[in-house]
Parts: sequence; C-alpha cells; structure tokens
Amino acid sequence: MSVFSSLEVGGNESNLSQTAVAGATVLFSSRLVGEFRSTYTRFRNNRIPPSDGFDLTSVGFPASLVAQQQVKAFPRLQFTGVQSMGKLSTSQIRRILNGWNQSGSLTWMRGAHALKFGIQYRIQQGNDFQLDESSGSYQFNQRFTTTDPLRALANSGHSVASFLLGLPSSGSMSVSERLALERKYAGLFLHDDWKLTRKLTLNLGLRYNLEMGPTERFNRQTYFDFRAVAPIVQKAGLGFGGALQFTDDKARATKDVYLRQWAPRFGFAYQLQPKTVVRGGYGVFWLPAGLETSGTSDRNPTSRLVTPFVSSLDNGITPQDRLSNPFPNGLLPLMGRSQGLDSLIGQSVSVFVRGEHVGYTQQWNFNVQREIGNGLAVDIAYAGSKGTGLPGNIQANQLPDQYLSMGNALNQQVTNPFYGLVAVGALSQPTVSRAQLLRPFPQFTGVTLTAIDVGSSIYHSMQLKATKRFSRSLIALAYTLSKGIGDSEAVVNWLEPAGTPGSFQNSNNRRLDRSINAFDAPQRLVVYYTLELPLGKGNQWFGNLGRAGWLVSGWQVNGLYTAQSGTPLFLGTSTNLTNSLGGGSRPNNNGHSANISGDPHSRLNRWFETSVFSQPPAFTFGNTSRTLPDTRNHGTNNLDLGILKNNRFGRDDRFNIQFRTEFFNVLNRVRFGDPGLSFGSPQFGNINSQVNAPRLIQAALRLLF
Repeated sequence: MSVFSSLEVGGNESNLSQTAVAGATVLFSSRLVGEFRSTYTRFRNNRIPPSDGFDLTSVGFPASLVAQQQVKAFPRLQFTGVQSMGKLSTSQIRRILNGWNQSGSLTWMRGAHALKFGIQYRIQQGNDFQLDESSGSYQFNQRFTTTDPLRALANSGHSVASFLLGLPSSGSMSVSERLALERKYAGLFLHDDWKLTRKLTLNLGLRYNLEMGPTERFNRQTYFDFRAVAPIVQKAGLGFGGALQFTDDKARATKDVYLRQWAPRFGFAYQLQPKTVVRGGYGVFWLPAGLETSGTSDRNPTSRLVTPFVSSLDNGITPQDRLSNPFPNGLLPLMGRSQGLDSLIGQSVSVFVRGEHVGYTQQWNFNVQREIGNGLAVDIAYAGSKGTGLPGNIQANQLPDQYLSMGNALNQQVTNPFYGLVAVGALSQPTVSRAQLLRPFPQFTGVTLTAIDVGSSIYHSMQLKATKRFSRSLIALAYTLSKGIGDSEAVVNWLEPAGTPGSFQNSNNRRLDRSINAFDAPQRLVVYYTLELPLGKGNQWFGNLGRAGWLVSGWQVNGLYTAQSGTPLFLGTSTNLTNSLGGGSRPNNNGHSANISGDPHSRLNRWFETSVFSQPPAFTFGNTSRTLPDTRNHGTNNLDLGILKNNRFGRDDRFNIQFRTEFFNVLNRVRFGDPGLSFGSPQFGNINSQVNAPRLIQAALRLLF
C-alpha cells in the first residue's frame, strides 16, 4: 500500500492532493494471473481573491448592494479594445474532491491467445463552492457613445468614454451555494492478443461503459423540461413550454443513463520481411464524463444565481440602468427548490438536458516500419480520427432567423406580459422589446444548452519518424503533415486559442461553423538529439592524455528543435449588430483572401489584409468562416540546447560531479502573439505581443553517488 501527499501554494491559491493506493497481483496458476487495485484520492482547492475585503462603497456603489455580497472584492471591468482591469480578482473557490477507483482483471494464457478481461468501478464526489463576479463583472463598448448605435463606426465612440458615463454594455453579479455532488461509473472490458501465425498478431478488444448521471445530496440540481409550463407563464396568459425541473428521490440524476457506449477495438501487426513490419488499428473511444459542479459548470443555475445588468431594453440604443446603482431591484437570492417550475423565470440559464450524452471518436491508423542499414529505423504512417457528438454550446433561445427581416421593429417596445410577475431583469419592466417575445422561450432571456453532443470533427495526417542510434548517441526526427476540420472543439473556453468563440455564431444554422479546426497545425517538425562526444578516457580520440584526460572526457550535447505552422485565426466584431439575442458576430468578407506573405517582422502593423473585411449590416450575420482558411498566427521555430559534463572519480568511478548548462530558445527567436481579431477595434490586424520567452540560460552542479 502506498500513500502520497503534496501541497502547492501560489499567489492566492493553494492545492492539497492526497492519494492512497492498495494493490495485489495473484498468481492463480502458470496460465492465470489476477491484478487488483484500489485507489483513493482527495484534492482540496482553495482560492481567495487578491482584493479580498475590498469595500465597494469606497468607489461609489450603494451600501444596499454591498450588504448582499457573499465575497467582498474589487469588481471586474472589461473594455473593448483596452486592456482589462481586475481580471479574475473576484473569484473564490472552496472545493474538496474525493475519488474511489476499484479495478480488477484476469489474464489467461491459452494456446495462441492472451486473454485479459476485467471491471472498473469509480465514484467521484465533490463538495464545491465557487463564486465568480462576487463584486460584479461589467463590460463596456462604444455603443452608448457612438453617433449611430446600429452601425460600427471606427472613429465614433469609445469603451472608456462609456465607462466614464457609467454605462456598461453588459454585466452581472453572482451568489452561490455549496453543492454535494456525486457521479458513478462502471466499465467492463475484454481483450485478446491472438498470435495467429509466426508473423501475424491480432489485437481484438471490446469495452462497455456505463456512465451514471450526476446527483446532488439534497436534490438541488435542475434540468430543462421543454414541455413544462411554468405557473408565471400561465398567469401571463401565455402557454409557452420550457421550465426548470428539479430532480427528486425518484429521479435523482439530471441525465438519463445512456446504454449504448460500446467501444470495439481492432489491431494487427504483420512482419512483411525480416526488417519490415506493417501495423494498423481501429477503435472507438467514448469521451469521459466529468463531475459537474457549480464552479466548473453553469448547469446548476438555481445554485449559482447570476443577476444580469440591464443595460438597455432596445438592444443597446437607449441606456437603462447605470453603474452607480447597477442592480436597483437587488440581487437574486438563493432560493433552493422553493419556486419549483417558476425558478429563474425572466433570467438567463445554462442547463442540463436529460437526453444528452457524451460523444465518441473513431480512431484509425496504418503504418510501415523498416530498419535500414545499421541502427536506422524509419516509420511512415497514416492516422485519422472522426469525432461524433462532441460537446458544443447552443443558445436554444436565439431569435429565429426569419424574424431578422423585421429590422428595427424588433427593438420597438411593446407591453410586457410578465410585468409584475418577474422581479429582476429586463422582463421586470413595463415594456419589453418585440424581439424578446418572439424568442422560442420568451419567459427566459437566454437558454444555453452547455456542452451537449452536437459537434463533429475529422482529422487526417501523414506521420514520418526516423531514428538513428549510435553506440552512445541518438538522433530522432518526427514530421507530421495534417489537416483537421471541425465545428465545436473550442467549447472549452479556458483552453481555446485567442479569439475562439465559445459557441456557434448562429445556433439556428450550425453548419456555417464547419471550418479548419482551432488547433490545426498542417506541418510540424521535431528533431531530438543526444550526443556523447567520443573524447577522453575510453574513447578513440584523446584517450591517452593521462590525468589531463578529464578536461575532454564526459561531454554530452542534447537538444530539441521544433518547427510548427501557426494555427488558424478567428475573427469577430467589436459590436454585435445581429440583434439575434444569442448569436455571435463575424465580419463580412468581400471574397478575397486576407493572407499576406513576407517577413513577419515587417507585418506587425498589418498581419493580414484588413480591407477585405467589413461590418455586416444590422440584423444580419457575417459571411466570414469560423476560421480563416489560409491566414494563421505566427508559427513556432525554436531550438533548445543542453551541454553536460560528467566528471567521474573514486573507486570504479563511483562518484560523479555533473555540470549542466541549458539554453532555452538558444537562437533567441521571437514568436509573436495573435493579431487583433475584433473588427472595429483599433488593434484589428495589429500585433503587439510576444507569446514565447526570450533566450534563457540556466546552469546546475550536482554530486551523484
């Protein structure tokens, strides 16, 4: 049995990890072996805002708002085209995660077969509290200070001017409660390595996964019921379906169990010639399901309540609330199950869907490996994959496309049927925009289906590897030529490349988002080498220098060279004029490529041709693809070098004083950051950042014995 523990502390965050492992291997017979393992892990994560205790009344916010805060900190302010202030300064985490993993397997050798079968059972638990925007998060753009809010004018209005007037374009403030979550998983597998002939081996396997839905100890989770009609909607004289449904003791999970997670595997290896081997394989791999919490997922909306800032009732034309009193009706209080189907009516919610399940990938490969001469091995392969049901975000409450042709009539104020029934937000006002009442679920200001199984991807690659071994040295090369196409791989916002949208531009027409995928790098070359110089004691050169031989003995040189194409660029607009109530905005393209060739250093003020883009007219979506097909960010061209000298002494060279010097980015090459990707901002197309570190040299002296 083994027990491990580690503590990490950095800045305002601390992590404590503890692990206990017990295992046993049992030899039942010469042909039957059992392996059994039990693992327990515990992870504690605490984060305290750097501005913890900041008093909002000191900068003019009302005392009534401060009285409703759970965590006091400095607010987060974001400005279009200007460096943000207070980033992540309001985030507090109190999280404990427990995991139990039990597994057992039997390996049975029978003739030409090596059979292995087993089971795995896992329980994940999370006691979680995470609160972001505890002091408010406010975004500012130029729309309230421009001469025409329905057009994007480069020389009119400024986000800082809007801030000075106290007119955010959007914002929110949150309260949260601790959840006690649990999720269970069971898996069965069977694998057979079948040596069919002396030259041919088959690898056959089948796995079955059973993922249970996440549950909460006190049934404080919800899912979206598309048919249920909330009492508030009925009182408003409407019959629109769509409401939050709470789990209960009969149906404690927010998702139905999906019973079709079959994962077959097949592979083969064939010795074509004494020095040539052909291999191939195919497999289905289901994506793992995580333990959703109030912090890592917004799909528990009644346990993490976000009060929206009402900037305007006519889509950004006329200001409504002000920064001096951003939430005049107060914050939404934690309500538990008390409001039933009326929970969060009038608000924006991110939800579970009962029929949703994880997606899967199909992976396949075929390769030929050949030994050439003495110590040179060459491997050339084709590898591909296809993703189905990948996680993507859908705004289910986006305005249907056919209504966009109504133009400015969508922003006209009409009688609000929810007035007097909803206390907070845009639907608490006497009037509401006509567009709001034309949404699929007008009782909500947003319904986001988060990370549901709607995405797809395809990937093809040629992979070449060559390895040359010498008596004391090694040189290895790997080159990949590839292409990937997808539509939703950027849903994990904290991993996405700069500018990547977190959802589809138009949830009503998701096919328009299919393009070169976010992480596509068509060419990648990696060269690794480790060389021991044949000098000094025991070597052919300068081996008889006596005691002076230590000067030239024991030298090693190693290094890593990486060259990689840049990844695609994602363009957006500084102002969203689609008026789609949930859709994204990309610029129009006039049909010409934006690619500019030449020395990167000479293109910093115009990385791509900006003149081929324009702001789409109001009430329309831009025609630029999700990624630019032939315009990329700056690629990688980096060399790292290490020089090492071993100085052995004592009886049988038992002791060694090792000197090591390492040079990172030894040629001091620069890798530029992404250009400005938001059309309408002053930085559009310009580069003003570097993403790699300059040359770094470090040295170390070690005594080994």
